[in-house]
Amino acid sequence: MLKLGVPTNDLQNEFNALRYFGDSSMVRLLDAQPDCGALLMERVSPGASLVKIDEPTATITFCKTVERLRNVQSPFITLPTTADWFARLSSFRNECQVGSPISSALLDQAINVSSELLRTTTPQVVLHGDLHHYNILQNQNGDGVAIDPKGVVGDPVYETCAWLRNPYPYFVRQAEAREITRNRLSVISERLGYDRQRVIAWAFCQCVLSAVWSIDDNEPDWEYDVAGAELFNQL
Repeated sequence: MLKLGVPTNDLQNEFNALRYFGDSSMVRLLDAQPDCGALLMERVSPGASLVKIDEPTATITFCKTVERLRNVQSPFITLPTTADWFARLSSFRNECQVGSPISSALLDQAINVSSELLRTTTPQVVLHGDLHHYNILQNQNGDGVAIDPKGVVGDPVYETCAWLRNPYPYFVRQAEAREITRNRLSVISERLGYDRQRVIAWAFCQCVLSAVWSIDDNEPDWEYDVAGAELFNQL
């Protein structure tokens, strides 16, 4: 599978993450010229995304994928950190003193909660950074294979955020979204051993950050990120 893109920092980070994880639940990188925006990867077969399978099985497959990724023992590499990412909340808040499309209360809460989470993050590990339903494909054995890593260093718990708020933007529209989220939280907490409240806190913050990114990029669906943040606030 040949992936072509503009040679940006984002693509370089993806290349570095693919090299770091190797083929341990990550798609195998066969060749690359990141300076030219080209990545050649092994094709995952049959390659169905986890959005195609039932909810309980999908979440268990997600957890198994995370388990394999977090057991990688490659030499540490330089990548952006979650602290770098979340710095955007404060700068956005300062830029939008009046007329922010996101309420100041929600922004302030996300800034305060993310600051505490970052302060108490140990250890710092290399993460996929965007491990949701569309970025995990099934191989012939039914195992999950991760694709399209962002490549970021941060709290291992942060890896659960993208899964909890997806498939985006359709998930938060569902009447049973809260029940599904509770079930996901139970499986993730039990299987991965993460503190349930810390998972919820990170997911809330990630929703607000995603809304800010969407506004930055003039994308229309940022309201669903805010709805996701409000959902996690109620858990």
